[in-house]
Amino acid sequence: MLGANPAMRRGWLAHNTGAVLDAVGQTAFTPEQVRGSIENLVGAIHVPLGIAGPILVNGEHAGGSYYVPFATTEGTLVTTYQYGMRAITEAGGANTYVVADSLDIAPCFVVGDTRAALALARWLREHLDELAAIAAETTAHGRLTDIQPLVFGRRVFARCLFDTGDAMGLNMVNLAVDRMCARVREATGCERHYLRCNYSSDKKPAAINLFRPYGKEVAVDLTLPADVVERHLGISSRALMDCAATGRLGSMQAGALGVNAHFANGLAAIYIACGQDVAQVVNASIGFLDMELLDDGGLYVAARLPNLVVGTVGGGTQLPTQRECLELMDCHGDGTARRFAEIVAATLVAGELGILAALADGRFIEAHRQNRLLAARGTPALKP
Repeated sequence: MLGANPAMRRGWLAHNTGAVLDAVGQTAFTPEQVRGSIENLVGAIHVPLGIAGPILVNGEHAGGSYYVPFATTEGTLVTTYQYGMRAITEAGGANTYVVADSLDIAPCFVVGDTRAALALARWLREHLDELAAIAAETTAHGRLTDIQPLVFGRRVFARCLFDTGDAMGLNMVNLAVDRMCARVREATGCERHYLRCNYSSDKKPAAINLFRPYGKEVAVDLTLPADVVERHLGISSRALMDCAATGRLGSMQAGALGVNAHFANGLAAIYIACGQDVAQVVNASIGFLDMELLDDGGLYVAARLPNLVVGTVGGGTQLPTQRECLELMDCHGDGTARRFAEIVAATLVAGELGILAALADGRFIEAHRQNRLLAARGTPALKP
C-alpha cells in the first residue's frame, strides 16, 4: 500500500475489510499538496464548520472585528462563544497583548560525572552565538535566542529557546537543535545525547507551563458594564462572578494546572479549522481567567494564556480549507501569527463568559437537551 495512490488504498481496504470509504475520498486537496504531512493517505475527514462573531479585538497586533471559525461536532459550542462575543463587542472589545513569544526544546547530554556536566553547561552558555549561527543555517523563520542548561548528576538538560516567527515551529526547532547537538558532541566529547527528554513538556500538562511562555503568551482584559452582562449574558454580574469564584475553588481542590472553564473546547475547534497542531491544545489550554466586581456593578475580566502554540505559515495552514479559515481573519502568511494568537485569546475569553453564564442560570443543560431533541427530529442545531 505504501506506493499506492489514495483510490488504490481505498480499494485495497474495501477488498480486505469490506469497509467502503467513498465519503473520505472527497477532498479539497491533491495528494501532492499533503506529501510530507501524512502517510498512507486515503482521503480526508470532514468536520462541520461553524462561524461565530464578530468579536471586537483591541490588540497590539489584532485590531477590529473578526469572525472566527470553529470545526466541531459538539452542539451548542458555537452558540456559547457567540453569546460571549456579543457581550465583549457591546462592551467595547477585548484588549489583547502578546507579552512573550518563544518555543523551546530541551535535549539532554550525558557525560561522565557532575564535574563534566557543569563544564558542558558552561560551554553551552559561552558558545551561544556559535550555536545560534548553526541553527540559522537550517531555517529561515527560526532564531535561537537563549540556552538555559540544568545539571542533574551527569546529565545536562539544555532548554534551547527559539523565536519561530510566524511558523508554529516544532519541526523547525527539531532540525536546528539536532544540528546544534552534533556540534556540542564534537566540541565537548560528551558520551551521548537525546534530542528530546520531556523537560520542555511539549504536548503534556506540566507545572512548567504555568510560568514560562511556550509559543505566544497572551494577556487579555476588558470591562463589562452591568447592563451588558444582563442583556447579553442573561444574568447579573454578581451571579456570574460567584459562578467563576466557585469554579476557581474547585480548580484549587482538584490541583488543576490553570483556572478556566473550557479553554480546550474553543482551542480544539479553532485549531482544527485553521490547520494547527491539535495536540498542542494540551499545553495551550493551561491558562487562567479571573473576574473582579466593580463598584458600579460591572465586571473587570482578565485572562492569561501562556502557551498558545500557533502558526500562520507552513504545515496544515497551507491546505485549502484551513487557509480559507485563516484568511477569514486576515491571519494567513508572514506577519500574522501574533494577530491570530490575540484573536484566539479574545475568543477563549468570550467562551468563558458564555459557559459561565449558562452554568450560573441553568441554561447549560437545557441547551444541550434542546439540541438533542432537534437532532433527533433532523432539525438543524441551535443557532446563535
